[in-house]
Amino acid sequence: MNARTLIEAMNLWEASGSNIASAAKETSEVLAHNGIPNLVAGGIAVQLHGYARFTNDVDLVVADIEKAHSLLLSKGFRQSLLKALAVVHPMFKVTIDLLPGGKSLEVRSQVPFPVPRDATAILQPVTMEELIGLKLDSYVRATATRGQDKADVEKLIINNRLPRELPGIHPAMVDLYHQIWDAIAAETSVQPNPPQS
Repeated sequence: MNARTLIEAMNLWEASGSNIASAAKETSEVLAHNGIPNLVAGGIAVQLHGYARFTNDVDLVVADIEKAHSLLLSKGFRQSLLKALAVVHPMFKVTIDLLPGGKSLEVRSQVPFPVPRDATAILQPVTMEELIGLKLDSYVRATATRGQDKADVEKLIINNRLPRELPGIHPAMVDLYHQIWDAIAAETSVQPNPPQS
């Protein structure tokens, strides 16, 4: 574990609390040790990419939700009473949302979840670009209720000093990313990196 990874882990622990971070790590380990690749998305991925903020659940992207769901239930996780595609960690009582790799949760979504490929990776977040695309897509679909997703992108831009041109963001979200980047640059004295010439 290098210094940056240690700092990220400490931020995750402090921002989410030990139960959330531990549930995320243990669930990812169970999946990986049973040959199910998974990626961390949502609030924990935001934290692992440099913006420590509270989250109350764990979002894991898997290629086969039914297989992952069945495995976790066989390992003592409970079925969530509130969400069909979720389980509850047996010790930490944290909800683990299983998200479909290569697909979207809603027909209106423009950005599918990435497909996890590395079955050995534990607590590997989606890439920064994937995370930004997913967050902006979620915000676009429900601007009145998903403001945190836009705020997450703003903080990721500021905290990571992201450039205006960030290759890898889903094409459907590039214009919105540029709008947000331009608004931050216009309003803050601590500006993101200027465009590369």
